[in-house]
Amino acid sequence: MDQHSGMNEAIAAGENARLEAEISRRLGLFNEIGRVVLSALDQGEIYKVAVDAIRFSMGLNHVALFLIDYQFSDLVLKAQTGDFLGIIPNHIRKSLNVGFLGKTARTAQIQTVVVSRDNLNETLVGQPVREIYVPVNIAGQPYAILYVACEASTNSRPFELNAFETIAGLLGIAIENARLFTEVNQTQRDLGLLLDSSKDLNSSLEVNSIIDRLAYRLMELIPDSRLAVIQCQDQDKATLKRYYSKASIENKNYLVLTIRIADHPELGEPSISRKATVTYHADSSILPRNVADQLKSTETTPFLVIPLIAKDSLVGFIVVNKFGFRRSFSEKEVGVCQALANLASISLQNGSLFTQINAANEQLKRLSNLKSDLLHIISHDLKSPLTVISGYAEILLDGPDRVAENWESILQEIIAQTRMMTRLIEDTLAISKIESGVIELNLEDLDVLYPIENLVAIHQHECAFKKNVSPNLPKVRADKLRLHEILDNLITNAIKYSDAGNEITVSAAPDFKNGCVVVSVRDKGFGIPESEIPNLFKKFYRIKNDASRRISGTGLGLYIVKQMVEAHSGKIWVESKLNEGSTFSFSLPLAG
Repeated sequence: MDQHSGMNEAIAAGENARLEAEISRRLGLFNEIGRVVLSALDQGEIYKVAVDAIRFSMGLNHVALFLIDYQFSDLVLKAQTGDFLGIIPNHIRKSLNVGFLGKTARTAQIQTVVVSRDNLNETLVGQPVREIYVPVNIAGQPYAILYVACEASTNSRPFELNAFETIAGLLGIAIENARLFTEVNQTQRDLGLLLDSSKDLNSSLEVNSIIDRLAYRLMELIPDSRLAVIQCQDQDKATLKRYYSKASIENKNYLVLTIRIADHPELGEPSISRKATVTYHADSSILPRNVADQLKSTETTPFLVIPLIAKDSLVGFIVVNKFGFRRSFSEKEVGVCQALANLASISLQNGSLFTQINAANEQLKRLSNLKSDLLHIISHDLKSPLTVISGYAEILLDGPDRVAENWESILQEIIAQTRMMTRLIEDTLAISKIESGVIELNLEDLDVLYPIENLVAIHQHECAFKKNVSPNLPKVRADKLRLHEILDNLITNAIKYSDAGNEITVSAAPDFKNGCVVVSVRDKGFGIPESEIPNLFKKFYRIKNDASRRISGTGLGLYIVKQMVEAHSGKIWVESKLNEGSTFSFSLPLAG
């Protein structure tokens, strides 16, 4: 009896020693796994390190880690290693409502199963192995599921299950640490980005530059994203810029469109709430879904819509969409994007004010130039005819006997000088309207032949004329008075710069290819040096040669003609050869 008792004690002592050794070995493994896993601060690295460490330290067939995606009610594989790499797809997703994987996530309890015919559809590999599903909890809620596969003959003793629970606890701590570390780093990065963005956006006052910089910063903030910036032009119309990469911004190859805001219901809620909103629209054309998304899922794609507000007015929107399947936006991303949009709104407001100030300055410059032009005309061009009229008036005062023979020529000269003053005043009024940016046009369908015949009749005593007008000439869309001024200026110039015996030809012909009628005035006068032609239509410019010096003029006529023709959406040009003559031509759009 004593011998038997001694044997039992020896066996018990041996078992205890074995258990102590096993416990010591397992504790060593836990410490090693914990050290390896807790040393990683990147979530992706933790997943890979964890499954490798657990498998090789505990001699398991397969280890995998699934994260729970509560938004879409499923689990997604993040890392795996072992014998079933060819069986479990790397991008597998499993619903929370089916299988042992889903049951573990729903109950937050360990599930142990030996694969058999009865549960082939509920397990992951469908082979003769023992599968253990262990919840990984963070803040008391299942965050991930640790999947372990071992030999089917292995008994899942409480000690081993406790070991997996301990490992899952270490893994949860490591993931939470990595999340907090990433969050702190991300917060620092976001604050730095916002600070840099503030400096960058405020360094420019040009609206398009501000928008491009904003787009670049947003793509830096949300990698693998594409976005659109919408600038409201009025209550309904807007300009849409689509950016598909940071490179597209740098190379200026983004897409620019004009849209109607009412055609895009995804902009409705953010425009009312004035806050960043994640919205879902399957048929959005602001940033259409990419083909890969459409093939993978029939679900709508999330868009982050951020309103741009300046002085309590809605000036535009930012629309962001992430590349890839089921990629939504966190509250933090929405908040940082909103902060960046607020910075951009201030910069856009500053840019708009700067543009208005520049426009006002340009207007002041034009008015100042106009004032100088008026002083030039008054001090030089109006002074000459006034002097002539005053001189002849004094001669007439001496008495009719002294001017009996040449009184008619004196009166004709007075009339000529008066007409010159009238033309100067009319030109001055025309210049004032042109320089102030207002050329009033009363457009109607006109027959060009009538003003040609009228002006030829007026000037026929000054020069010989020839008309060359196409039969059945179509009407043009023009202002009657302005057309008369254009033709009168060109005909008067042709007379002035031609000898008395030369002939002037006035032509008109349709140009159906370009949708216009071309009118030409050709003389056989002095001609224009080729070097002078580029300057002909400039204000106050006169040809510098002996012939022109003998002819009075201000250099305003052709400048006024050019502005009036262009106000009609037409063009004017000249062809000339020295001592052979010149042809001035202009086009007017066809009626209708």
